[in-house]
Amino acid sequence: MEERTERLVDTSEQQNIKQRNRILIIAAVVLVVLAAAGAWYYFFMYPTSLTTQADTAMSDKKYDEAEQLYKRIIGIDGKNYNAYVKLGEIYTDQNKFDEAVSILTDGTEKVKDKTQLIKLYSKLIDASVSDKKTDAQMTNLYSDAYEATNDDQFKTYKTGSSSSSSSSSSGTHRYEIVMGDIT
Repeated sequence: MEERTERLVDTSEQQNIKQRNRILIIAAVVLVVLAAAGAWYYFFMYPTSLTTQADTAMSDKKYDEAEQLYKRIIGIDGKNYNAYVKLGEIYTDQNKFDEAVSILTDGTEKVKDKTQLIKLYSKLIDASVSDKKTDAQMTNLYSDAYEATNDDQFKTYKTGSSSSSSSSSSGTHRYEIVMGDIT
């Protein structure tokens, strides 16, 4: 009889252990699923939500708020070209041309998609013209843009267009990129 009671106790303990193990496994699975859902939201939905908030703030001319939101987007996704473009627009609208040039230059260094690079370089050139960059700086910028995108709109730069007081140095520079070995 004692042996039977002992077996019942052992079976009962085994059932308790199995029950606890099941609960622990279920809890672990739930935690993994929640963590995956949180990561998915953070990396895919949160930037979209931030972009919507930033775009709304920008259209309402709440530049400080929009600026902070676009910076957060860049912090999450350093290759989000739209955030660079919008931040550049904010700085340009506020006549903060150095900051616009700086953030747009950062964008051109991180974004690799050709279509996105074309838009970034176009905005960078606009900001640089507004910042009254020298003809030499503009020539270098056009050269960089052409080399990065191979887009013909960046092949030619008319000097004298970035400064309103100097009209005597009006000329055209063409870039021809030659591929191959130099011997």
